Amino acid sequence: MMLVRSHVRLTLRQKLPVFLAGCLIFSLSCRLHTRLTFEQYLLSVVSDHYYLIYFVIPMALLTYYSWMEDDSEIAIVRFPSYYSYFCRKWLAAGAAAAAVLGVQTGVALLAGAGLAGGNRWALSEGMAVSELFSVLELYFKNPVSAFAAYTMYQLAGTWFLAGLCMWLDRVAGSRGAVRILMGLYALAAVWIKIPGLHGIPVTGLNHLLILHHSLGLGRLAVTVATAGLLAMIILWTACDRRRFGPLSLPAFGRGLVPYYMRKLFSIRNLAVLCAVAALIAGYKGLAYHDERTAEDWVLLLFSGHGTGYLHILSFLEMLIVNGAPVYLLAAFMEETVRGQPLFVTIRASGRRNMLTALWKAGFLFLFLYCVIWFLGGLLGIKLLGYELTVHAWKCLAGSVGLKFCDVLFQYLVIFTIYLCTKQITAGFLAILGGNFLCILPSGFASYCPFGLSSTVRLGTVGLYPGITFRIAFDIQILLILLLGAWNLKYGWRRLLNQPL
Repeated sequence: MMLVRSHVRLTLRQKLPVFLAGCLIFSLSCRLHTRLTFEQYLLSVVSDHYYLIYFVIPMALLTYYSWMEDDSEIAIVRFPSYYSYFCRKWLAAGAAAAAVLGVQTGVALLAGAGLAGGNRWALSEGMAVSELFSVLELYFKNPVSAFAAYTMYQLAGTWFLAGLCMWLDRVAGSRGAVRILMGLYALAAVWIKIPGLHGIPVTGLNHLLILHHSLGLGRLAVTVATAGLLAMIILWTACDRRRFGPLSLPAFGRGLVPYYMRKLFSIRNLAVLCAVAALIAGYKGLAYHDERTAEDWVLLLFSGHGTGYLHILSFLEMLIVNGAPVYLLAAFMEETVRGQPLFVTIRASGRRNMLTALWKAGFLFLFLYCVIWFLGGLLGIKLLGYELTVHAWKCLAGSVGLKFCDVLFQYLVIFTIYLCTKQITAGFLAILGGNFLCILPSGFASYCPFGLSSTVRLGTVGLYPGITFRIAFDIQILLILLLGAWNLKYGWRRLLNQPL
């Protein structure tokens, strides 16, 4: 407890005078010539966007910057475990946040002394806070209840921000944590200036401290759920962290799968995946911005290529979108199988284990690729101003799921051909030929598994008859299971140039 009290005293001694001066200046500036009642004035102080963005959030970041790094080992060993040390330090940050917030409330109460009372929403003509109060009136009974909600929300957000700062220091280091926090603050600063960002539920630190930025359309629930999930991750990683050792992500620990993932999840590969999704989504968003609904946008984004004809640009788009992750996986697979060090092969405990490890790493890589596409589709819906309905969610999730099955099937095809021929080029030729089958008549090509995630092949588009989402899923999953079963029974024996 001595360590906790010393942190709180240091924070109050160094940051409290600056915070007190800032609150006093802002409160007095709002107090001059105001026509608000005392209760309305209190609410206007704690809900002012510019005060919270350009003073409160920077002060909170500066306050908790000194909390980020761990104390000395001599201080930490006084606690039963590192987890206990981390939790108590986070609790102490909550005490410091409550003290700072008490100063803000006290200054606002003193500055508002002398104003006429009136716990009502009615305002005089031409007041700057009229628009905000008209929104808050829909959620709160009176200004006092809104003031209490703002105060508690700011306290909870500031407390959570302390834990986030300490966790980022362990995950990304001091430099990385500062860069991430500055990026989040930049998003909070420009949030009000960019209309496209308004539709995204959680963008930056503003949603953690400013209540009215999270009101409406279930945004508050999304913010609370996001913060709760992050809090659980923070506590879980703090519990599993080795004492005084560097924090390592659980997915990249020891074992054959993490070894392959470190090679596969390189910055270059991730940049390629993000670039493909960004370029295709950006092109379609700029070229076809007149779609009427979110469902139309999703179907356009995953349109791909139809059957019974050949359109060069659409065909190249389909090859790039489906082939980019498969190409990266194929290059990784060839390099890994042919150039794998002998000690890795010996420690793999069998070729079957190597096969399943390659599958797991590839599965996670393709899953990440589809998550990027899901986020790209969701961001496009928000930036283009479409209404995000339940049907739009289902359409987006179904299209991304079908895309995952499509690229996974093509990966297993090239994987199987490589095991049989030891020629990665043969696998690519098979993939190219399979996608080229789309020029065949629709009656046959509609059931071709290559490129089946193209939404123009599905009957839901309405351009011409096609198969349903369910049939497309069934075809892909059946073929994935067949290829997987063959590889587990026969293919693993060819993994290290051994005969069947």
